[in-house]
Amino acid sequence: MPWRSVLVAVVCMLVGACARPAGGDHAAASAAAGESNAPEQSGATEAMAPVPAATYLTSAQDTDIPGVTAQVAYLRQYDGVLHAGVVLHNNNDKRVHADEPVAFKDFDLVDAKANRKLSPLKDADGRYLAGPADSTLQGGRWGKELAPRSDTLFWVLFDAIPAGDTVRLEGPLFHGFDNLAVTQQAPSPAAVASSARPLRAMVVSAERANGVMRVRIRIDSPGGRMTGDEVLNYADVYALDPIGKRSYPLLKGTDGVYVASPLDNRVNGGRWPLYKIAPNGQQIMDLSFPAPPDTVTSVDIVLPWFAPFEHVAISGAGGASPSAGLAVAGAATPLQRALADLKADVTPETVKVDLSADVLFDFDKSDLKAAAEADLAKLATVLTAYPAATVKIDGYTDGKGTEAHNRPLSDRRASAVATWLQAHAGVAAARISTHGFGSANPVAPNTNPDGSDNPDGRAKNRRVEITISKGR
Repeated sequence: MPWRSVLVAVVCMLVGACARPAGGDHAAASAAAGESNAPEQSGATEAMAPVPAATYLTSAQDTDIPGVTAQVAYLRQYDGVLHAGVVLHNNNDKRVHADEPVAFKDFDLVDAKANRKLSPLKDADGRYLAGPADSTLQGGRWGKELAPRSDTLFWVLFDAIPAGDTVRLEGPLFHGFDNLAVTQQAPSPAAVASSARPLRAMVVSAERANGVMRVRIRIDSPGGRMTGDEVLNYADVYALDPIGKRSYPLLKGTDGVYVASPLDNRVNGGRWPLYKIAPNGQQIMDLSFPAPPDTVTSVDIVLPWFAPFEHVAISGAGGASPSAGLAVAGAATPLQRALADLKADVTPETVKVDLSADVLFDFDKSDLKAAAEADLAKLATVLTAYPAATVKIDGYTDGKGTEAHNRPLSDRRASAVATWLQAHAGVAAARISTHGFGSANPVAPNTNPDGSDNPDGRAKNRRVEITISKGR
């Protein structure tokens, strides 16, 4: 059937690149967020090659359901949240189900090195940030059947762990996977699969203006007709700011209906049946959320019956206040709060931070001000998380004055920061290097095009740049 080929392609986009399937007797993977309990269509169980094992982090493990195995699809963290995905493979030629619904409260992440056991994150309403969920009981659970010869993705969000730690992922049915390494990078934007087979979806745009974030999603129905009767409830749609640990449900009008389209009826604030999408058709969905603050540059979007859209970039400005949205239990770790407050540029290898010299020092001085303590303490928090890191500290001035004066001043300022970190963050002198560049390498013009002074530009150039190489 054509839709099975489509689903193989979608899971490749969701969990990583995979080779073109060859012949075999395993059904195509759907990487879905759940499965319908409607009767299977005739002919829907024909043979299809498996997704290669290279797309998974682990080998297949038996579960409590005969003929069903489990594998970890991904374990990645970024922006202060760890995203875990586990796929259940139903290798049977018939529908099967667990004796009890899969409850997300039973998922745990064990970080033995940090001596911590983490439960999934919850929103302010007590619901776990996990899916697929067909019930809010126990904070969220899933009790539908697994379709014949199908693969179903379960996704769960946890607080971030220290970089480099390996973990054990525990959960219902599969019990546990050990010694899992966590990647430190967000996935590239891609279409995601749905349990409302054969649907798939992708984010077209996410724009912020005047306190509203408008997200447009395109849902495609390639191939045959849907196998179920799933209905999307807009009450279950939300955006998540992982760094700020806040979720943003859809906006509601004065009539109590969510600001979203298409709309079939107003039950529970509005809903829309996914089965209305015709075979080989598509549907544009428009969603309006309270806009996160302008400091939030990306969010996750959770849409029922679909795998989550991760790390969706937001364009535009005009966000709401920092208190907008709902708090998510499992507050940001000190490391993630420090990185966010410092506006750090984080890659898998380095952390880069720019500190304003005007905050750190008085005019033409190299003695740290008392006001500098707050930012330096946050920098110390970051360094504590990377005990093997090396630190490069570069000082810069603006274009005023001579280089004979500016270069030694910038060097003394870099050294002052290094001395503070040695005393307060326990960083050995051998791990720190300093350099003063004077007015070199400006990040903004010191003068305007007409030659007049540019105070704002000069203020940006007076800075101390800290580059932390994480090490291992």
